[in-house]
Formats: sequence, structure tokens, C-alpha cells
Amino acid sequence: MSGIEATLGENHVELTPWLYNIVLAHYYQISLLKRPSMFNDVVTAEGEDEWRGRTLAKGESLRISYRIGKDLLQRIVDIYAAAEDSPLESSALARLYLADWELLFGLESASLALYQQVYEELLDLGVSPARANALFQHPRVLPVPTIATSLPQMEIQLRERPIRFEAWTPNYPATALPKPQLAVTSETAERFKSTLRFNLVPLLPEVLMTNQRSIKLGFNLRNLEVISVSPEEEQLREQALYEVSLLQLRPALENGLPIVTENVELEYLFTPQSEALSLREN
Repeated sequence: MSGIEATLGENHVELTPWLYNIVLAHYYQISLLKRPSMFNDVVTAEGEDEWRGRTLAKGESLRISYRIGKDLLQRIVDIYAAAEDSPLESSALARLYLADWELLFGLESASLALYQQVYEELLDLGVSPARANALFQHPRVLPVPTIATSLPQMEIQLRERPIRFEAWTPNYPATALPKPQLAVTSETAERFKSTLRFNLVPLLPEVLMTNQRSIKLGFNLRNLEVISVSPEEEQLREQALYEVSLLQLRPALENGLPIVTENVELEYLFTPQSEALSLREN
């Protein structure tokens, strides 16, 4: 990364995809950290020699990844804010991914404030309320794999229907495939897929009147059901329901605030454990 910065300069807009890739790398790191086995004592013994160690505490590792990702996303916002040849809406749209990052780490109040800020900045730039709301009328699975920093780019992304999600491996359900060559082939994934329908209900933070303490409630999937599954097996239906329930989604927004979204359809591509094992053996 330092070599790219030396070539382009520390504040060049062409740096932003590289910076966002580092953010995604930290997302995958926290996905690995969620596995309980990574936080157990590690013991190896050869004869009388024994070594015992412990990985970084889970909370500490998550805090480090959260801070690095947040700093990089803020840097992307600042780069676009200072860039004279970028679309006027670039810094506002870049802030959207900062809001997503807060949501991924369960900081709903911070993410809601940023979503509202993005909407208001777009209006200040002359974007009509109808066009601004259209950008956020459909939920998105987080994290979004690529950033869009212009209105036309984001509008192109919104044409994808239904929402399509390809899981990485059976060991990491609800974790998006980083790159196609890192997991099973697309042909295999297409043979194991399910289409599901659900309602996305934002549960806004509530304040207890007795002590003014904010309770984070988040966003829930309601009425989750399997429309179809291939191949038609009850075990795959149960697996699809479980894995989709783990997804984190950006809620649909209206006037910068989350709204209930009904009958959301999502196509979930996954590989059962048995298929993944057979592929590795071959």
C-alpha cells in the first residue's frame, strides 16, 4: 500500500478502492474471529516439550479491526471531499459505507445518524428527495463488495433483483465470497441455492424513561420463509433459514430513516459441508 501511495499520493481518489479492500479484509478477519475455537488455549506437545499460548482476546481484536476500518472509511470520505474533479455527491455517498461499518459492529445509533447525514447532504447538493430516497429503497447485504461514489454508479447497482448472496464456505455461513477463485466453482454454487422471502423490520433504539438509558435493538428479519431450494431437501431448507438469519443488511431508508420493508426476496448460494469436502479431495 505504501508503494501505491508513493506513486499516486496520499490523497488521490484512485487510492480509495485499495483502501476499501483493506476495510473488507478486516471484515473477513472479524468473520474468522467469530469462530469460538480461535480463542481457546492452543496446546502442542512433542515428548516432554509443551507450548501453550492464547490468541488476542476476541474483544481486543474486534476493537482493533473496527477502529482501522472506521479510520480508513473516514479517510475515503475526506479524499472525496477534497477532490475537485469528483462528483459533488462523492463524499456524501462515501459516508454511507461508514454508516454501514457502524451497523456491522452493532452501533445502530451511530449508523442511523450517519444515514440521516448522507440523505441531508444529498438534498443540500440539489438531489431531489424522490431520487435520494430511490437510492435507499431496497435493503443491501453488508458489507457491500464495491463502493459507488456517484449517483449513476449507485443506481446501476440497484438494478440487481433479487438480492443475491454467495456464501464463502460452510465454515463461514453468512460471510460473502471474497473472490470466486477462493471457494467452490460458480457451477457448484448454482446447484445449491435457495430463494427466501422475509420482512426487514427496524427496531429503533428505545430510551427507558426511568434512567434515560438507550437500549440498542437493531434490525430484525421477520416472517423468514423458503420459497424454493435446490436440491429439494429438508436439511438444506433448514440450513438456508439458519444462514440467512445471520446476515446483516442495510435497512431500506426513507428521508434518511429506516423503514419496514416487506416481501424482500434474497437468492442465497451456498455449499453444503459434504460437497465442500468432496471438492477438496478432488
